[in-house]
Amino acid sequence: MYLKDLNNGKNIDQYDVVVRLNTALPLKESMSEILGTRTDILYNSMNTSDFPGQNNFSPRLIDKLKKNNLKYIACSYPFTHPFDMDILKFIQINESKIPYHIIDIVLYRYLIYIIKSRPYTGTCAIIDLLSYPIKELYITGVDC
Repeated sequence: MYLKDLNNGKNIDQYDVVVRLNTALPLKESMSEILGTRTDILYNSMNTSDFPGQNNFSPRLIDKLKKNNLKYIACSYPFTHPFDMDILKFIQINESKIPYHIIDIVLYRYLIYIIKSRPYTGTCAIIDLLSYPIKELYITGVDC
């Protein structure tokens, strides 16, 4: 893990909004100097079929995320097959405890058209974030 050499945690925490992907939460305290301590938005695929055992939200996890000041959960895939059932499951478990956002289907289909493949969560998160009027986007720890 190349991030271990950077000790970038304080730098990451200084940004207006800190975004993490998929199973990045909860953060381990021992990693705070490397990864920082904040997470404002979690982009998660909510896809449980491709990765059994991952991305499974539970009421307990939702409560823990809320307690750790997670402000928003964003689904990196649109509300369409094959993602719709996993998204519905998340919505039911979340019970509106944490606000959520689902990527726009037109944006998602455009992304598929451009890359000629199903994009990963990180790619969807970047494209979704760039659709907002942001001044700067600093990306670290994402490999391709």
